[in-house]
Amino acid sequence: MTRLHLSSDQYSFLAEDPNRAFTIGRLSECQFLVADITVSRRHAEVFCRGTNWSVRDLGSKHGISVNGVAVKTARLNPGDQLRLGGLALTVRLLAEGEAAPPARAPAPALLGTPEAAQVRASLKATGIMRAQPAPPSAPSGAPPSAPPSAAPSAPPADAAKPKSRMQRLRQRRIRR
Repeated sequence: MTRLHLSSDQYSFLAEDPNRAFTIGRLSECQFLVADITVSRRHAEVFCRGTNWSVRDLGSKHGISVNGVAVKTARLNPGDQLRLGGLALTVRLLAEGEAAPPARAPAPALLGTPEAAQVRASLKATGIMRAQPAPPSAPSGAPPSAPPSAAPSAPPADAAKPKSRMQRLRQRRIRR
């Protein structure tokens, strides 16, 4: 029985049961849990067919690649570099009786930390992640205040008119 070992500087995953498929992602239901925002919630599936281990993309946003080649499904060989989004893993196949490398502690969750802000900024700069508008901030307990120059005004005259043909048709049906 051949076992699959995927490792990086932060992660160490060992798949011992060739009769079972393993998922890699950010969801707690995944067998190989990753705390990397470039990895989808259910990013990839690792499975064994005969004596060969393979990986399959599960429709992830950033895809998978093996040795720098983007793939949907690929056979894994010893020494291959498997990339899931921004996470690079090295493939090792362990023979029967071969000792598994020591397990590493999972990477700490970055959500809400200064490191997460740095990662987000670098992803936005490279175009991997789109910028999202910042939520309005108000002092805790205080209602949001409007700028002094903002006074309630009447809507423009054309605001009541539907903008598209479909909206006009819907409005006609409502009037009848």
